[in-house]
Amino acid sequence: MRGRQPKHMEFARQGWFQNLLLVIALSWMGSVHASGESTTSNSDVLLVSQFKAHHLAYLDPQKGVIARVQVGRAPYGVAVSQDGYAYVATAEGVAVVDIRSRLRTALIPYQSSLTGVQWGEYRQGGMGIAVSSDGKTVAVGVNRGNRAGQLEIISTQSQTVTASVPIGIRPFQVLFSNEGHEVYSIDHDSYSVTAYNLDDRSLRVFDVAPLGYGGFAKPHYAAINAKGLLLLPIQGRTLLQLNPKTGEQTQIPLSAQTHQHGVALSNDAFTLFVVGTGPAGEVSGAAVLSRINLRDGRETHIPLQVDHEQIVLSDDGKIAYLTGGNSFTEGWNGISVIDLTRNKIQTIQVDKQPLGIALWKKYGM
Repeated sequence: MRGRQPKHMEFARQGWFQNLLLVIALSWMGSVHASGESTTSNSDVLLVSQFKAHHLAYLDPQKGVIARVQVGRAPYGVAVSQDGYAYVATAEGVAVVDIRSRLRTALIPYQSSLTGVQWGEYRQGGMGIAVSSDGKTVAVGVNRGNRAGQLEIISTQSQTVTASVPIGIRPFQVLFSNEGHEVYSIDHDSYSVTAYNLDDRSLRVFDVAPLGYGGFAKPHYAAINAKGLLLLPIQGRTLLQLNPKTGEQTQIPLSAQTHQHGVALSNDAFTLFVVGTGPAGEVSGAAVLSRINLRDGRETHIPLQVDHEQIVLSDDGKIAYLTGGNSFTEGWNGISVIDLTRNKIQTIQVDKQPLGIALWKKYGM
């Protein structure tokens, strides 16, 4: 028959077991706390243009900058195709980047002749850029200083410019229509939107000056809703809805009273997010991220402490990524990561005026 174990051995065994339970509990609590504090999406990789450099930065929201690709001088807009290429509007041409291999595979020169300013807010070269849903066509707006800009259409297969047409001055953004048959250029200094039909090559120009001409009430960026209307927020005072088929314009009053730049539309197309940069001209409101309910016009705001330029949403729509490299003030060197479910903001350092931004997925990298 086995004898009884000494009491000190029983106490040791009980202490060991209690310690094990404590370690497991603390580990579980730590993992819950970590996942609860994070505002980033594990599936997101961001491609960010560094406007004061020559590079496209790869940004992992969990790790920061993980790679850089040299694309060309003063890169502005970034567009991503579903087949894994990034198209970057630089001062020298459109850079083509194989996202997975992290290599620039081509630099497509502009047809437009460019002279003058090479760096900074008024540098000449590509600004807004977009790629068609089938990945076959790229459209880029080219700033030519005080002259009319050019909209250049590029075949991604031949990597050549197939059309070049006049647009307004300083095209901050270029978008494809929902059907893909038209391209829209948001012409900042001209207070205009230019529509180019890819089928018949016709041009239409719409004045967009609901608050008048002069000052800071210029169009910057737009989103396209499910009905094909262009949504252009201006000065935190009005949201202009432009029907590019008919030219009809309607307005939704806004309350932010702040200078506005980047926009992003939610996946369900019911919510518009707008980057407010702060006082400018006749508006004195603070920098905020506005969330506009397009069904009833209700508007809420998330306070921002610094300037931003562009915005992109995570694929699940729960995170907003804002670039700090404001085109007017030069902003700050970082990205704001905003948890839209909790209004919690984190920042990630990215140097050299991070301005343009696009979302890519980690799979396949």
